[in-house]
Amino acid sequence: RNLYLGGGTPTFLEPLQLEKLINSVFRKAKRSPDFRGHLESDPRVKQTESLKILAGAGFTNISIGVQDFNSDVLINVNREQSRFQVAELISSAREIGFENINCDMLYGLPFQNPEKMANSFSQLIKMSPDTVAFYPLAHVPWQKGHQEAYGEFKLPSDEEKLELFLTGHKILEEDSYHYQGMGHYFKNGSQLHIAAQNKNLGRHISGFFDTKASKMIGLGVSSLSNWGNALTQNQPIISKYFRSLEMREIPWINGHLKTQRERELETEFERLSCGQKPQLELPGKWHREGFISSEADGSIITPLGRHFLRPIFETLDPLLNRPN
Repeated sequence: RNLYLGGGTPTFLEPLQLEKLINSVFRKAKRSPDFRGHLESDPRVKQTESLKILAGAGFTNISIGVQDFNSDVLINVNREQSRFQVAELISSAREIGFENINCDMLYGLPFQNPEKMANSFSQLIKMSPDTVAFYPLAHVPWQKGHQEAYGEFKLPSDEEKLELFLTGHKILEEDSYHYQGMGHYFKNGSQLHIAAQNKNLGRHISGFFDTKASKMIGLGVSSLSNWGNALTQNQPIISKYFRSLEMREIPWINGHLKTQRERELETEFERLSCGQKPQLELPGKWHREGFISSEADGSIITPLGRHFLRPIFETLDPLLNRPN
């Protein structure tokens, strides 16, 4: 039902290589009538021919890594790109027939401030993407050396990050974008906004979708799979990954068999993040804070509560909701 091409795959493969990859997948997997393909794209690389091949194979969704529109912010993280490159990619994707165009934005990067953030989002809404993913910069200590190589890496305070987020959030809301939660915004009338209204929204590690699948199979180095009752991760070291394949071994390095409680919590988290009524009882403090409201047929997460989905969910998980 879904095929997601992430990382560098769509950007760095030549059009014929990409076509060979897609054809090899569909020789083994039967394509559903409601199939949707999704890909990630780097606006610095011209991909018109590749986009045409993917659209012909049923790909309808594209996610573009924009991050920011201010040149000093981008140069500092070794990602120099122009507004024109982003606009050209969005225009090409629309002309080719992609139905849902998403733009990824980041807050917490060095040199960002509210004025620059307002400039970035003013540029973004002129391009009118269907959805926007607005994430905080992930600080991962074990990648410290790589992150320092990109330039200045002074982390903003929590107050500064909140101000950056609220600047972008306000501009999106004023331009008719609906905040779904977990950093995702859907433009009114977009594919995912309609799915959310119809209670047909699905979510897994790659984001939100308007078609739901019971399993997710990860192909490639370091990819994750969700088998319904278990999680697995592929070998992250490419030489070891290929060695496993040459020996006809499944290249898994990690795995976890879910308990019944974990499966229930996973279902509940998807319901909460997709805007559906919770089935498990939530603590009364969330009602008092205004994050949850009571209705005749159950509780519902309020617009304010969408900003606090993670702490709301954590109170249900015994592994997270316990004393140190």
